[in-house]
Amino acid sequence: THYANAGGSGSSEGGSQNVSNPFWNTQSSSFDFAYYMQNQGYDGVDVVCINLGTNDYIKSTDDNAIYNDYMTIINSMKEYDASIKICIWLPPTRGTLNRKSNADFGRCLLAERMLISKFDKQESNNIYLVPVYLCVDNENDYSTKTLSIDWSDVNVKIPSDLVHFASSGHHHVADMYYVYLKYISALL
Repeated sequence: THYANAGGSGSSEGGSQNVSNPFWNTQSSSFDFAYYMQNQGYDGVDVVCINLGTNDYIKSTDDNAIYNDYMTIINSMKEYDASIKICIWLPPTRGTLNRKSNADFGRCLLAERMLISKFDKQESNNIYLVPVYLCVDNENDYSTKTLSIDWSDVNVKIPSDLVHFASSGHHHVADMYYVYLKYISALL
C-alpha cells in the first residue's frame, strides 16, 4: 500500500492540498498507526517503509523537527506492534541540471547525515536505513523536456521536475528496496 500526502508529517495532518491523511487521528490530533490499520481493515504488517521525500527535507532546516517527526511515526508503529521492521530511506538528492538546486542538494545531504547519526546500527530495534541515494542518478532519473534553440539545429534537454523522479528513478528506488526487503525477509 502506498500513501503520499503532501505536507503531512508526524506532527501535522497535512499541507495546503485538500487531502486526507489516513494516519491522522482527528480525535487525538495525532499520527496514529493503529488507527490507520483499523480503518484500512489490516490486521498486521511485517515491514513498513518510510519515504519522506525531498520536500520534507527542504521545507525544514531543523534537524530536531525532522527527527521528532520520524520518532512520532516510529513510536506509533512500535506501539501498534513492536516487531514491525521499519525501513527508512536515505533520500536521494534532487536533480542537478539546474543550479538553483545546489542549496537543496546540500540540504538533502545534511538530512542524510542526520538520519545516519540517529538511526544507523538500529537493526536490533528493527530499524533499517536504505541508501536509495546510491541508486538514483541525479541527472538522468528526473523528468526532462526537450527545447529547440531557434537559431540552431540543436535540441537541448532541460529539467522539467527536479524534485520527483521519472519512471527510471522509481525503478532504481524499487531495485534498492527489493534487496533490503529480501534481506529483512531472510531475518524473519
